Amino acid sequence: MSFAVTFFSMIAAWMAIAISMLWGMLRITRRPHPFAQNRTVAGVHYNENPSGTSDMYPTTPDGRYFVVKGKLWRCSNPSLPDDVRQSLVDYLMAARREVKAAKASGDPRQLSVARAKVHQAKIELGERGPAWWEDGSADVNQQQVTHTPYADWYLSIQHS
Repeated sequence: MSFAVTFFSMIAAWMAIAISMLWGMLRITRRPHPFAQNRTVAGVHYNENPSGTSDMYPTTPDGRYFVVKGKLWRCSNPSLPDDVRQSLVDYLMAARREVKAAKASGDPRQLSVARAKVHQAKIELGERGPAWWEDGSADVNQQQVTHTPYADWYLSIQHS
């Protein structure tokens, strides 16, 4: 193979790599940001949940659960006043920091107390304990979404 053919092949390969990298960067910058406000992707509404769950996880149409890795997690009670909800979230975050500190200290009693505070905050937010809705439907918290009444909804958003 001649020098000219080899040189041209190397230049063409470098150009192909550069164009591929540029194309990838353009695709990333055109993607909707995960924290974009009130966006809809494939028919799933994000960041419209008044209960304060992360906008990166789809929320069931009735607003009771959000889905993480195919598992349902109960949302906070949306009827809580904003100031009450915020104070409970602040308390929950402080309790989680206490759990972290207790783990670092190695004190099992301190860890137990801190975890009890987290549990109590989650109960008061409505994420644990009795269901906050009153229509009599079953609570399917922490169950695989495909084994619940939300299975069809979840499959529809997975295939859109």
